[in-house]
Amino acid sequence: MTKQKLLSLLVLSTLVLPLVGLAQSAVSQPGTVMPGAPAAKPGEAERIKERQRLFERQFEGKPMLPGGPERPVGDEKKAAVKTEILGRRLEQTKLKFNHAVAVLENLIGRVESRVAKMAAAGKDVSKAKTALTEVKNLTGEAKTALQNLLNQNLTDKPLAEIKAALRVPMEQLREARRKLVEIIRGLVAAAKVNQTVNQ
Repeated sequence: MTKQKLLSLLVLSTLVLPLVGLAQSAVSQPGTVMPGAPAAKPGEAERIKERQRLFERQFEGKPMLPGGPERPVGDEKKAAVKTEILGRRLEQTKLKFNHAVAVLENLIGRVESRVAKMAAAGKDVSKAKTALTEVKNLTGEAKTALQNLLNQNLTDKPLAEIKAALRVPMEQLREARRKLVEIIRGLVAAAKVNQTVNQ
C-alpha cells in the first residue's frame, strides 16, 4: 500500500472507531444519548415500557408461533393434521374407486350389447345374463358400501379400522371384475366355436 492510503485509513479509523464505540455503549446502556440524536421527550421511556407490557399481556399464555398465536398447538395441531391427511386419502380413494366403477360399468355395457347380439343370433346366453346380473349387483353393493363409509365421521376411528372398512367395497369391485372377465372369456370361446362350426 502507498503512504497516502495508509494515512487515509489511519485518519478514517481515528474518526469512525470512537463513533462506533459510542453507539455500542448507547445500545448497551439505555438512557445514553448519542451525539447528534434528538433529545428524548419527557416520559417517552415510560410510554415505550408501557407499550411493551401491553403487548406482552396481550399474548400472555399463548405460544408465539410463526403465523400468529391463533394456530393450533400440540394435540389440537396433531388432530387437525390427521383430519386433513385422512380427508385427502379418502378423497384419493374415492377418485380411484369412482374411476374403477366407471371402467367396470363401461365394460358391463359393452358386454351387454355383445350378449344381446349373440341372443339375437340365436345363441344360448342365459349363463352370461345371470352372471352379468351378479356383476351389476356386486358393483351396486360396492358403491353403496363406499358411500355409507364416506358418510360416517371417520376422524375418531383408528386408521387400521378405516383401511379394513375400505377393503370391503374394493374386494367387491375386484370380484365383479373377475366375474366380468369370466363372462367375456366365455363369450369369446362361444364365438370361436361358432366360427369353426360355420367354416
